[in-house]
Amino acid sequence: MKVSISLSARFKPTRKKIFFNKKYHPFAVVICRRDTRASGGYGLRNDGEIFLQGYTETIETTLHPCWVKQFQVKLMGPGTETKLDVHIFNKARKYDVKNSDEVPAALSEEYGYGYELIDSIEGIGIEEMLERGQSSYRMNEDNLLDLITERQNLDRERGYMKLQIRGLGLKNVERGLLQGLSDPFFEIWKSHKIVANQSAATTGVPGDAQTLIWSLCYRSNHIPNHVNPTWEPFEIDTAILCNGDMYRDIKIVVYDWEQSGNHRVIGNIRTRARELESRVCVHGNGDVSRALPMLSKGKSQGSLIILKADFIPRKAF
Repeated sequence: MKVSISLSARFKPTRKKIFFNKKYHPFAVVICRRDTRASGGYGLRNDGEIFLQGYTETIETTLHPCWVKQFQVKLMGPGTETKLDVHIFNKARKYDVKNSDEVPAALSEEYGYGYELIDSIEGIGIEEMLERGQSSYRMNEDNLLDLITERQNLDRERGYMKLQIRGLGLKNVERGLLQGLSDPFFEIWKSHKIVANQSAATTGVPGDAQTLIWSLCYRSNHIPNHVNPTWEPFEIDTAILCNGDMYRDIKIVVYDWEQSGNHRVIGNIRTRARELESRVCVHGNGDVSRALPMLSKGKSQGSLIILKADFIPRKAF
């Protein structure tokens, strides 16, 4: 069985100067360890394998990184427990790893390549995360790590989608007369239903036993000074986009990019992968007859035109 894991973090504000908070350029390193259960099923032996699961991308200038990278982890049999170690580094500051006096003792030279270590946590049990769906952990330096975990459904539609999106008539949210136009980019978020009230779910007591949460699965480039942007085409695996469920809710959110990292929301729309296929424009890139209307607080913020939405099934071998 494979599980997908999405990461985000919340760092405590750190005063670098009197009036300014220090912001990081964080990336995360995920290490997987498998501990085998001792004979008779009692206790765990720390003699399993340890390997690098991978790296996230770097997000510039933020105290609240939400990484696009999703990790696919394979769980072994019942005699093995799989755990994660997460180390978060600051790419804005790099130490001279040849000078041992300059490198902090907590810095992982093996995986961090000399970058400043922001925080870390070790020994997170994946089986425990699966039961919760969404988990928050306090790391060593008191920052918070948020994880969303889900079993991969291999029986659904497997493949990838080729997508291209254009914004049309996006609302300009730049402030001030001399600020120009918005610098739009978009993100795609995948929905997850998790049990919010375990007792209600197990006893059958009427009520909303589930809640909807979202994990990030794609982030586009930003286009400077444009309210009718055409973003680059891209491909995304359906396991990442919707866990193979083409009727699962996804959300497209358009932002105005800011160098400070405090991006402003222009608008958003909730849709599904199957709906994107039916919304492809037929009369050129200005055709609004099939466009997705984008809203913010109930007000129109422009439209999203789907230029391409092709599902390519993965060949079975």
